[in-house]
Amino acid sequence: MDIKIYTLTHKKFNVPPDPLYVPLQVGSEEKEDLGYLCDNTGENISALNCYYSELTGLYWIWKNDHETEYVGTCHYRRFLLNEQEKIYEYLHHEDIAEDVFAYYLVYKKYQDDYGIDDILNGNVSSTIYARLFNADFDERVSVVNLVMDGLLRQVNVYSFEKHCTDLWFSFLKEYRKDMDSSYLDHTKAFMSNYRDQLQTELLSVSQKHEYEFVLNNIQKVMVDESLDPKSRFDSCTKPFFEQKEKMEKLDSQLKLEIENAFEFMENAFKNGQEMTIFVTNLTMSSEMALYLSSHTIDIYEKYKQLLLIGTQKARLLDELAH
Repeated sequence: MDIKIYTLTHKKFNVPPDPLYVPLQVGSEEKEDLGYLCDNTGENISALNCYYSELTGLYWIWKNDHETEYVGTCHYRRFLLNEQEKIYEYLHHEDIAEDVFAYYLVYKKYQDDYGIDDILNGNVSSTIYARLFNADFDERVSVVNLVMDGLLRQVNVYSFEKHCTDLWFSFLKEYRKDMDSSYLDHTKAFMSNYRDQLQTELLSVSQKHEYEFVLNNIQKVMVDESLDPKSRFDSCTKPFFEQKEKMEKLDSQLKLEIENAFEFMENAFKNGQEMTIFVTNLTMSSEMALYLSSHTIDIYEKYKQLLLIGTQKARLLDELAH
């Protein structure tokens, strides 16, 4: 199997000994040649690196590597390792271990120094902007990634609660269709359906957690079966509406945090490449992409359109160059 992982970089770094990794210098146009493959050869948009960052490397791979069966990318300080022995081996190279540890400490320091939670809550001091103004590119990108990570954690929490709420609603909807049957019977039917899907291995890990959450909650509900069908049904809906209210609060909180994050990015970086990295990477999360597509967030729509215009401009420039 022919596989390459292009390691995108703009500086010299310790290249892993595994030939799987192929260094690719991005933004090579009018820059010092580092001795790696460069993204200013063949069909390229290297000159637009100041707008698109590592995306010029992705463009180069797309247009110029037509022979490799499977292609991937990674950052020059973030290698894709999924074998415990290899991770152990790499970390026993003193220079790599030092780089990893130093990066971890710096990353944690940025998280504390820049107050990522305060940024997402809309409480950003002028000293934060002043520090970013004087920071090098790596530090600015680290802050962008920390803000993005904070949002992705929140959207994952919201998504779990949303999926659980939807699943619980579907249970109540089925119960509503047949209120003459007992609540216990419907609970058993839900459990049976869950077990059937487990046996056929149709559920992902997250879906299993959602089913278990809903099953645990509907089993806690005590329904007086001596009541008339409508009263029985009404009595079992209170916990659901509490769950729905919890989900809606998380929804509102997440939307506000996204708006705060964009306001921070706008004030700190204007329309710079940091904003491009932020918007592009943010929508690579399936849960975030789904959330953004189902909610109207004006400041996100604004920058989505700006990036769309920028993509069209890059395409036109590329066509004019050939």
